[in-house]
Amino acid sequence: MKKVILYYYYGFLVLDMIMGFLLLYLGMQGSIAINPGQIVRGSLLILLIGMLVADTAKSINKVNGCVLLAVLYFVLYVIVVYLKHNPAGMWMVELNNVSKLSFMLLLIYYINKHKYYFLERLDTIMVVSFSILTLNLFLGYFTGIGISTYGQNTTATKGLIYSGNAVSILTLVFFAYFFFEIQKDVKARYLSVIAIFDIYIVGTKTIFIVPLVILAYLITQINWTAFKVAVSAAVIIPALIAGSILLAPLISQVFESHYLSMLNKTGFNISNNEGGGANTNFKKAILSYRRIAFAIVEVRHQFQDPGGLIFGYGDSGQQQFWKKRGHTFTFAAMDFIDFLFQYGIVGCLLFYSFIFYAFYRVLKSWEFTPLTVSFVFIFLYSFFGGYVLHETTANTMFALLIGLNLPQPRRKGDTVAQNNAYKPDVEQLEPTTS
Repeated sequence: MKKVILYYYYGFLVLDMIMGFLLLYLGMQGSIAINPGQIVRGSLLILLIGMLVADTAKSINKVNGCVLLAVLYFVLYVIVVYLKHNPAGMWMVELNNVSKLSFMLLLIYYINKHKYYFLERLDTIMVVSFSILTLNLFLGYFTGIGISTYGQNTTATKGLIYSGNAVSILTLVFFAYFFFEIQKDVKARYLSVIAIFDIYIVGTKTIFIVPLVILAYLITQINWTAFKVAVSAAVIIPALIAGSILLAPLISQVFESHYLSMLNKTGFNISNNEGGGANTNFKKAILSYRRIAFAIVEVRHQFQDPGGLIFGYGDSGQQQFWKKRGHTFTFAAMDFIDFLFQYGIVGCLLFYSFIFYAFYRVLKSWEFTPLTVSFVFIFLYSFFGGYVLHETTANTMFALLIGLNLPQPRRKGDTVAQNNAYKPDVEQLEPTTS
């Protein structure tokens, strides 16, 4: 089973490219009911569920117990929606969303269960996946094959992978991972440059996060003292203020030209929600305005409804909520806010406990490795930018990074020595009987 999951990570982007080819060049948009990715991931989901049931039957620990409760919670949602909205078919919408989230949870559990097996192969997974993604983007950029990132913008492409957001997220993860490896691995320097070019090809907002990755790297390489902090602050803060003043008009212009038309397509009228001219408000709010506005509406509504706050409204309920208000865009695109709206406080406690605990461990250890840094950036992207949890392409990578940043659960009845014996970087100890 470990090899099956490993090969999935080697080829998950190939599945998305095949899907893009089928839809784009064979004209199967209306005829294909189940795509290759769904077949593979659906089969893996069934295998992982069977493994989880078998594991919990032997012994229940904090990890598999929480995963099982979360999956059951999601299944209950599908049943409730089916009983309530069966004629409308809304339960199918819920089932699709639940299957993606359950798949991610089960991947986290399995990777964490075999943490050191996947840690030993992490570099290979990243290089292979990055090579496939780069080939996909280069084909689109240099030959015109594939899909434009934005409908009318032919200079930005996501290749044959349909989700531009997932591609954008992955390029950032790969760049952060390789850039924090440049001192230890020479090839990481070249891969980092290629990753920046990939980000440029996709043409999304991720390009603005590249300087943050570089700045984070430089900061972590300094042995900080009070004097160094004072000098750095005296230099960096004025430079940031000056740079912001100088670049503000350019940033507004770029955002307007590339994203204003996309914002209008969501049905969200800035002038009706803020007052004044749409162009002026757009410059003030730049790109994040729609996310903030949608998030405020969702949170305000949810806190006025105790039942909705505790249990949420489901993905189907969220879609209905926004469609009734005349919007074609049916979520805030901030993963935590959307997840809270969909599955309430109970769902967040079951699902986000893994993510927040991994984030807490990274901050507590304060170790800036390629693994921890790439996890932090995809976590922040998910929290503020969205499109990670509900995009199977993106949450596949997120699950890998979460699982590897969580502590491997101890096996029931094993001593510390026996558990350490499974670690490749720890001297193998003779098992002792309990």
